[in-house]
Amino acid sequence: MVSASTWQTLGLGVAAAFTGAGALAVFAPAYEGNLLFNLGSAALAQNPDKFANAAESREDKAVSVLLPLLGARNWALAASMFVLHRQGNWSALGTVILSGSAFVGILDGIEVFRRRGPVLAGIAGATASLWALVGYALVEGWNN
Repeated sequence: MVSASTWQTLGLGVAAAFTGAGALAVFAPAYEGNLLFNLGSAALAQNPDKFANAAESREDKAVSVLLPLLGARNWALAASMFVLHRQGNWSALGTVILSGSAFVGILDGIEVFRRRGPVLAGIAGATASLWALVGYALVEGWNN
């Protein structure tokens, strides 16, 4: 059986993953936009016919606004996870992890699937499922 400290540490790991994903979205939005959603200048370079007359596409503008917002969402989730971990409020930590997993696995995953296909969406979904398992374990008290 998995010990209590293992589930708690895994919860902290999920918070660290959300912090990293948020940092990538805030500090390198063009990179993450291309990597996950096939948006922006790099996507334009791969598909020059998509925006024949646009030096700076509408997608570039959207990436510069929307990706930092996704990063802020991830940071907000991560901050709450760190605080709840520090307080030892394992059930609430699990609830936040479950909600964050729903964002990544369902909302972001659908858009990744639409734009990048099943492989990358499957990786995102599998990662979100593992995070959801950690959240569920913390909510259900598997860490006692």
